[in-house]
Amino acid sequence: MDNRNPNGGTVQEHPYDWNAKLVRYFLHNSRLVWVIIAAIVIGGIFALMNFQRQGFPQVAPKIVLVQTIFPGATAEEMERQVTGVVEAAVKDVKGLKETSSTSANSFSNVIVMLDESVSLDTAVQDVQSKIQAVQASLPSDAEAPKVQTFSTSGPSFIFGITHESQDLDTIRKSADTVVQDLSDVAGVKSVALGAEAPERIVISFDPAKMAQAGVTLDVLQLALQGANVNFPAGTLDLDNQTQSVVTIGAYAKLEDISNLFVGVNQKTRQPIRVQDIAEVKRGYEEDQQIDRFGYIDNGELVGRPGVLVNIEVTSDADVIKTKAAVDEHLEEMRADGKLDGVTVAELSNVARDTENQIGEIVNGAVGTTKNLYLLGGIQLLFIAMLLFVNWRAAVVAALAIPLSVLFTFMALAVTGTELNTIVLFSMILVLGLIVDPAIIMVESIQRYHDLKYGAKDAVLESGRRYGASLFMAVLASMIVFMPFGVVSGIFGEMIKYIPLTVIPALIASYIIPIAILPMLSKWIMRMRMPKQGAQEMSAEDQGLWRAARWFMSVSRNLLTKKWRQIATVVGALVLVSASVSIMGTGKVQVVQFSKADDNPYVSVDARFKHGLTFADRSAVGEQIEQLLIEEKGVAKFFYYQQSADGLFIFAELKDILERDDTQKSKEIVTRLKAGTMDIANIDDVIVGELGVGPPEEDYQIQVQLNDNDPVVLEKAATEVGNHLRSLEHITRVDDGFTGKGESEVRVVLDRTKVQLAGLSSFEIGQQLKAVIGETTVTKYAGEGGSADVILKNGALPGNVDAIRSLPLTSRTGQTVRVSDVATVEQTTAVGAIQRFDGLRFVSVRARIDDSKNLVTVQQKFNEYLTDDKLASLGIDSRDSRGEFDEIAKSFTQLGMALAAAIILVYIFLVLQFKSFTQPLVMLVTVPLSLTGVFPALLLTGSDLGFLELLGVTILVGIVVSVGIFLMDYANQLVKERGYTAKEAITQAVGVRFRPIVLTKLVVIGGLLPLAVESGFWRGLAVVIMGGIALSGFLSLIVLPVLYVWIQAARDKIHGAGNHTVN
Repeated sequence: MDNRNPNGGTVQEHPYDWNAKLVRYFLHNSRLVWVIIAAIVIGGIFALMNFQRQGFPQVAPKIVLVQTIFPGATAEEMERQVTGVVEAAVKDVKGLKETSSTSANSFSNVIVMLDESVSLDTAVQDVQSKIQAVQASLPSDAEAPKVQTFSTSGPSFIFGITHESQDLDTIRKSADTVVQDLSDVAGVKSVALGAEAPERIVISFDPAKMAQAGVTLDVLQLALQGANVNFPAGTLDLDNQTQSVVTIGAYAKLEDISNLFVGVNQKTRQPIRVQDIAEVKRGYEEDQQIDRFGYIDNGELVGRPGVLVNIEVTSDADVIKTKAAVDEHLEEMRADGKLDGVTVAELSNVARDTENQIGEIVNGAVGTTKNLYLLGGIQLLFIAMLLFVNWRAAVVAALAIPLSVLFTFMALAVTGTELNTIVLFSMILVLGLIVDPAIIMVESIQRYHDLKYGAKDAVLESGRRYGASLFMAVLASMIVFMPFGVVSGIFGEMIKYIPLTVIPALIASYIIPIAILPMLSKWIMRMRMPKQGAQEMSAEDQGLWRAARWFMSVSRNLLTKKWRQIATVVGALVLVSASVSIMGTGKVQVVQFSKADDNPYVSVDARFKHGLTFADRSAVGEQIEQLLIEEKGVAKFFYYQQSADGLFIFAELKDILERDDTQKSKEIVTRLKAGTMDIANIDDVIVGELGVGPPEEDYQIQVQLNDNDPVVLEKAATEVGNHLRSLEHITRVDDGFTGKGESEVRVVLDRTKVQLAGLSSFEIGQQLKAVIGETTVTKYAGEGGSADVILKNGALPGNVDAIRSLPLTSRTGQTVRVSDVATVEQTTAVGAIQRFDGLRFVSVRARIDDSKNLVTVQQKFNEYLTDDKLASLGIDSRDSRGEFDEIAKSFTQLGMALAAAIILVYIFLVLQFKSFTQPLVMLVTVPLSLTGVFPALLLTGSDLGFLELLGVTILVGIVVSVGIFLMDYANQLVKERGYTAKEAITQAVGVRFRPIVLTKLVVIGGLLPLAVESGFWRGLAVVIMGGIALSGFLSLIVLPVLYVWIQAARDKIHGAGNHTVN
């Protein structure tokens, strides 16, 4: 085989070009290359087969929650007796960042925020130990504080359980069976009911019957406790053996409680049993929850009573395989008769969402079957090389993508990274980065073949020309993604998977063109017959596209006149400015997360009017259910969250192909908004769309006012709230006080009367609690399983007069009424007390009519709430926590990552090119990429959100390689062949034109399926596609001008005629 160049000499690589030496080494060691290929293929396939597929990564924020229940306590009592004690206990927790708390009726939540450097498990143990140390200081009636952590993800699967009888107790028994059976499925971490309602035995006493029988509450309680005892009497030596003697008296069946004697009727002398003065019933606790959900039954959406079963998978489990195992186990239960009459409806399925996300991303690589015109990156690479080079080059280049992907899979397996959605998406992001080096190397080898280089020399010359450029471009791209690994918080935990995936892929994108493709090219690729007229061209121009030669001509003409050069640069600046100015028109909105045109879910978040009974709340829920059932596009719904204040219903829509234009998510939301406005007892309702990303904020503008004086706080919050109400585009304001008070009945004791009646404040409180609340008196362990025995009043007071008439018994047996010793009055108390680092605060919140007006309204509000205004209000301090502030925070973090990436790339290029000015020219590709970004967002109707800004950051790693390859090749021509700067850069434009076009086609093809079919990834894909579509061509026009300018300036400094690059 002829390995000599057309000029008769043997190709010589630069003595210091170790990249070219690597090409030569692997070219001469084909057996080693085959071993590398086999290792990548086998290792990559093995890793892929053993990956655990997961959805979005589960992130545990560095937050610890301490929750304490104190039944019957007011918000102020909770703050004083519980919250303050807990806050004082955790203030010395290692790594404490800040604390916030909420004290409300009967409960206290203290949130402990930790530094990112702290181990969450260690912090939890630290918090638990400090809470245990102060537990004795908490009220005796308060439950033990619970220490919990958070997760960014909810249950992996949610099932709804109902029964043909529609009886809730029967449904709960069936749900208990499902929970117990599914707990043993491989990969399942936990199975729990959505609303825990433990089975218990309730003794509802009748106060009138007890009074008539002469049985007091103390007597009843002592009798119930004393009878339920198995008592060890000791041991005896019987029949030469030591044996225990035990009295057996504990309840064996429910009738034992009903038939228990508690006294004797003084008139009839007949025994009084529990059943004579109380009703004894075994059942599930009344959870005050609307236990219902909706599902498709016989083709129609129906609402049924039922309970939810939440299933969470282990962190190392394959969510798709685990779901299949759960479904299989349910089928086995049905076959065994355990689910007779039971319907198990799938309401939420992360496995299905994960499969859909994987499918979207795989479509980017291999194309989509839904739209045959959407080809994937591998297909486009092969077709582009086939059409514009030849089939041999297409085969060699197309191998680069699967080999790079398999290498990345192998690296991810070594680092223990799971195959989640962020990892798969990162693979699509690097598609352009991994094909660019392959295209450059293969296209160059083919070009040197066409220039009549021998097979070996074509490879070696390509390695000499582009080996160093490949190394610099790949390393520069790696540097771009490195700052992503040091971003803190939940956001940082999510995007850390990007550098974990991208960096191994980039390493592969260097190894494969240097080590593998040269050997394959040597064996597969051949010289093409020159086209007619090619012999008349220079050797360098032969093999170039006609379009490439046209670009060379354009570049040459631009560089002949100074005014043309200036016009080119000014024109580029105008294009960049015009593109960025689109943001000032308001047609592209700045949002936290952009939303798709149609989303798979909708939600209804309804806030009740104050003081509704459970029956009233249930009626509201049923009316919302009916609205959902009337929507033909809704497939299922369930109550995701609910409380005495409101409810949150989550609804999933049918597949978009099953819905017409009137059933798109936006139209459904519009009708639901109108329908819920007519429902009585709803104070506020938010109906919205939900996609794959986080939900929108209920209130887009929020400010936190801090001060320990409740009077000052209420006055300031009310004034700030009133100002917000006066602003245009504000639809609702929550100032934290208006309409927030809790209705409360206060029994104000008269100390003198209390003492004269032979009572104490404590005794009165205990007796009222026994009459109004519930008391767990003992534990039943007989037939039917164990259950708490609860004593409660079966005839609770229905009004204030009934409370005044309640009897109180003194220590001497004297009976008085509550009204004899106290004044009973209804009043309004503080609903909730919030504190931040021990300082009280209130959040003033406002909702706007359209997100487009967010920036305008926020700016007007900021102009009002100045430091001087805060001082006039007497407020200690404030914190802004609205959507505008969250957007600014997210953008700041990404902006810092972008700035750090550009600075690091510049430093690296300065070291490589030994020049301060040439790297600046290379980085001009970054602003040039913006000329396509904002017009693309405008044309597609997309917003600029977090993911879109992430796309801009990633764009830097893609476009900067254009400048590196262009200028490095021009420098070689100046240095080795004595070209002038104009000649060198013009020739570089022609040589680089075809690789740039092919790379852009492949990247756009890989992202096009995401832009068309993926609601979540669309904006990011549009940003990258728009950026690279124009930047490559603009770089071929603008960079030559700047290159010539800096070379001319250098020549003036170092002497005319000296063309060597510093």
